[in-house]
Amino acid sequence: MFIIYFSINKIFEQERGKRKKGKGKRKIVGCVLRTAKTNALAKPFNRSTVRPFNQKMTDNYIELIKSFTKDDYENNVNLHIHSTFSDGGVNVNELVEQAKKKGLKYIAICDHNTLNAYLQTDLLKEEIVIPAIEFDCWFGTVFLHMLGYGVDVNNKDLQKLCAKTKRGTEADWVRIFSFKHPRTVINAIHNAGGIAVLAHPACCFTPTGLDRLVKNLVKLGLDGIEVYYPYTRHRRIVKFHSVHAVEKIGKKYNLIMTGGTDEHGSLE
Repeated sequence: MFIIYFSINKIFEQERGKRKKGKGKRKIVGCVLRTAKTNALAKPFNRSTVRPFNQKMTDNYIELIKSFTKDDYENNVNLHIHSTFSDGGVNVNELVEQAKKKGLKYIAICDHNTLNAYLQTDLLKEEIVIPAIEFDCWFGTVFLHMLGYGVDVNNKDLQKLCAKTKRGTEADWVRIFSFKHPRTVINAIHNAGGIAVLAHPACCFTPTGLDRLVKNLVKLGLDGIEVYYPYTRHRRIVKFHSVHAVEKIGKKYNLIMTGGTDEHGSLE
């Protein structure tokens, strides 16, 4: 795992050097509406079908998330789910139905670098759904994921950070070259009325320690940390810290502690 980390890090440093010299520049132009299964452009959506947001709505989402407990996350709340709009295997309608059958009170679809699950469907009409997104970031030499909860999906600042291709929402080799800085992502999430949460932090390989990483992210405006997370699949292999350590750090910096399964398949 360390060989993989340093290889990725070397590639990152080389690519960053090219960008400093003006090579390989890339302009992110916002979210492109595409179908869930292909790269084909979707028909322009009717904005009137998307529920309008206001500050009261986003504040309500934040207060709701703050009220969730460890027991909630272990039994009836899942705030980390992916759909076919990124690299998940189940569409949003099926996920909602599965969540209801399972007795979940609240869920969040956190697709990678895209808000299209909300912009292209009626997902926000579902009362159990909390709007969310998951961004890929580089903080120095640390690759991490930043979750945004309770966000206004129509916010332009947030949309500008979204992937412009379907591959930018699902292919690891594309996403790892996102080069978004946590400061930019956190500011955009806040501008959209949401809270920024560090995803699966036990998987963050940090030579200087997880505590220092979180402390520096808090200085940038980090609001929360994902504590209640199962660390299955590949996350079990690239796990560098214990859940207890993550929870301890969360309490130390008075962060909102969230949880979810990071489901990429069925909820059943």
